[in-house]
Amino acid sequence: MTILIAPIGIDTNHVKVWLKEVGSDAEKLWLIHSPKNSKHDFPKIANDLIKDVKKLFTELEINLRVINNAFDVDTTLDTIRDIIYEERDKNDDIHPREFILNITGGTNA
Repeated sequence: MTILIAPIGIDTNHVKVWLKEVGSDAEKLWLIHSPKNSKHDFPKIANDLIKDVKKLFTELEINLRVINNAFDVDTTLDTIRDIIYEERDKNDDIHPREFILNITGGTNA
């Protein structure tokens, strides 16, 4: 099992490119995004990305996680840790190498 985790911001192209490179082995994708604010509708951006990804990877399970402060690196790291623990609680057989992180996109803390 391969689980991908990626923060996203306004631009989500990094996730599409990344999935083309490693997505064939992935079973789950976690997208981390900010809540809607006065400038950007991040939930809509995430859902639009899901629609695009599902066209190419129909079997990929996609989950969303909202973080309140994308500019705080600790919040992002805590969220990633929580996702990993959540997945490991569901399946004790998951090896740490089965988690792949793409922190190149999203908001740069």
